[in-house]
Amino acid sequence: MKNPRLIFTAVLGLSLLVGCASAPRKPSGAVVPLEGGQYRSAIKSSNEAAAQKIFTTDAEITCEKPSESSMPWAKPIPGKFVVVSQAVKEKEGKEIKSDDKKLDAGIAFGLRKFGMEAQDAVEVNTIFKCQ
Repeated sequence: MKNPRLIFTAVLGLSLLVGCASAPRKPSGAVVPLEGGQYRSAIKSSNEAAAQKIFTTDAEITCEKPSESSMPWAKPIPGKFVVVSQAVKEKEGKEIKSDDKKLDAGIAFGLRKFGMEAQDAVEVNTIFKCQ
């Protein structure tokens, strides 16, 4: 007779593997559907390059298509999208300035080192549609 505990463990492990592999991905920014099949994305980040990277990932997730494979662990096909309009707005914050350049450099370094720099210095608002 086969070991029921071993069979149970194998079935449970396979179920967890399939369940975790097929969990849907969600955008990390705010993506709101608009009329005409368009979407609006709003991303806040510490710099424009990081915001653009988050937007690209979010747009691909929003526009992704199901895999052509019937296997439950098959990854969906990344979506293609077209940017209709995009606006980049930089947040104007107060700069700490003194007469001493070394002191200013030290303050700027300290803010970056301890994670106290602005995490939402740039806001990228984009309207896009899926292809």
